[in-house]
Amino acid sequence: MRHLIIAVLLLSLCYCASAQDQIIIDHFPVIDGKICYQEVVQADSSLSAAQLKANAQKWMVIAFKSSKDVTQIESDDMLIAKAYIEKGHNEFAKNAKKWFNLTIEFKDGRYKYTLTDVIYEFDIYYGGHKHYEEQFDQWLKYSTAGSKRRQEKTNKKLSMYARQVNAKFEKLINSLKESMSQSGSEDDNW
Repeated sequence: MRHLIIAVLLLSLCYCASAQDQIIIDHFPVIDGKICYQEVVQADSSLSAAQLKANAQKWMVIAFKSSKDVTQIESDDMLIAKAYIEKGHNEFAKNAKKWFNLTIEFKDGRYKYTLTDVIYEFDIYYGGHKHYEEQFDQWLKYSTAGSKRRQEKTNKKLSMYARQVNAKFEKLINSLKESMSQSGSEDDNW
């Protein structure tokens, strides 16, 4: 009997863990259980690695208002940036930021971007001040508390929020791709 109880407990724990991770899997690209946007993009074959890097630097200035503020590491064939997007989960979350690492690697005619390590940081000013900072893929979990009806309502809101955050990341990535496709010759005719 004891073995049966232990087996049931272990199975229920596994179910809860997989259910909690499911919201991430449902709404974000995932590698090894972590949010990870990654792609090798074939650019114009006439663009050198140096031209692609220059395009990425210009994009960072536009996307983040300053490439120097976000660039952490820079080499001839790679940029690593730490930046954020803003999106709180409710009206009580203030100064809400999704910090992330963005690595862009360059080769002639192609580049690879990797957006990962998303951290959710926010403040709550409700009955005092409290600061939160946690891995987003650990923070964002389907609710298992309360009645079934309350869980469904909460999980619907969480799913909508996850879709909105994903849309912000995809918009950022699409703007990167658009900027990286520039050949540079458009600026020559000023």
